[in-house]
Amino acid sequence: LGGSLEVRKPVPCGETHNAQTYFVGLMNDKAQAAARSGNASRLRSLVSGICSRQLADWLGGSGEDVALSVFDFIVGAPGPKEVGPGARWYSCDAYAIRAMNGLKLTGLPRTTQGVLSSARAGAWTQCNRGGFEDGTNIVVCSKAHSYRAVAGVHLGDLNARYPGSNSLETRLEDDCSSRVRAYLNTTAGFNYGVTWPSRRQWNTGDRWGICYAQTDS
Repeated sequence: LGGSLEVRKPVPCGETHNAQTYFVGLMNDKAQAAARSGNASRLRSLVSGICSRQLADWLGGSGEDVALSVFDFIVGAPGPKEVGPGARWYSCDAYAIRAMNGLKLTGLPRTTQGVLSSARAGAWTQCNRGGFEDGTNIVVCSKAHSYRAVAGVHLGDLNARYPGSNSLETRLEDDCSSRVRAYLNTTAGFNYGVTWPSRRQWNTGDRWGICYAQTDS
């Protein structure tokens, strides 16, 4: 999603908002080059490691916890003509989806710090309406759904090449079958679903496959 969200005028966190800056850092030479060229996907890829780690710390969960939630981040930076020695900051800004189809965002509380380690964590879990081909059926679990995200599979480090969709699907079908069975604690038959990063998502730092269990709630 890097670069696809509209950036609007900052507002105080006490007012209605759907994104929150949780980390600000300084761009290295490669990141500055990406920002100067307006290459948002490249910039996100270069800072995705630190933004991901900082997001997990900020939200109060593990990398897997974040992957199973509806939270993600977008990277902010000065405009291409503004980047220079005195303007080389970048920001990691958290947001949460209400529905992936149309990229509908949900309003955030005054602060998102610690929400995944709080009693409210379940309210931010990712669910799926069924149909796993392109990820557009992902919704927050407070909306009608057929599957709930119950496990995440880390698919490789940030330097790894994209394995290909077929390879990822095969791996996740094997891993998710056992992970979902353990979650359901059953020896009976069950239905499950899997999603994995597209090549574009992989190139912007997404390394998580998600296992979904069929559920009525």
